[in-house]
Amino acid sequence: MKKIAFTFLLLFCFSLAGMAQKPYSIENLQSLSQEDLGLYQLGAQKLQNTGRTLNIIGVSSLGTTVVAGILGSDWGFGVDSWSLIIIGGSGILLGGASLVVGIPMNLTGKKRVEKINSLTNKAFHEVKLEIMPVADYNQLVQKYQAGITLRLSF
Repeated sequence: MKKIAFTFLLLFCFSLAGMAQKPYSIENLQSLSQEDLGLYQLGAQKLQNTGRTLNIIGVSSLGTTVVAGILGSDWGFGVDSWSLIIIGGSGILLGGASLVVGIPMNLTGKKRVEKINSLTNKAFHEVKLEIMPVADYNQLVQKYQAGITLRLSF
């Protein structure tokens, strides 16, 4: 039973991760206006900055743990071995956890920012004309009426 529950939990997490990437797909980004792309870019930059912050916290926590271990064992600042073990263990846990979370956040934010930048650099320097069929519902006649939508973006 535990294996089945764990498998369903993993499938649920993978489906959520896959759905989270849909707003940043090329097809979705191409259909957005320049203002919406700016909002998406701000969100991606916030994700990238949060990942960088977590990476800095993780590296500094691991570094502090190493320095505390070296100084505590050699110079004997009155720190007993149990305190040193607790400080080292908590620093390793905090640093490792923040690196495990921060590295994917930083990479994902960086890829999203690059994708949006490449799209804005090439997409808004040309005139784009779209003609699409539309079926609008007319309330007076109570029928669908066929039509054509012309969209010009530049």
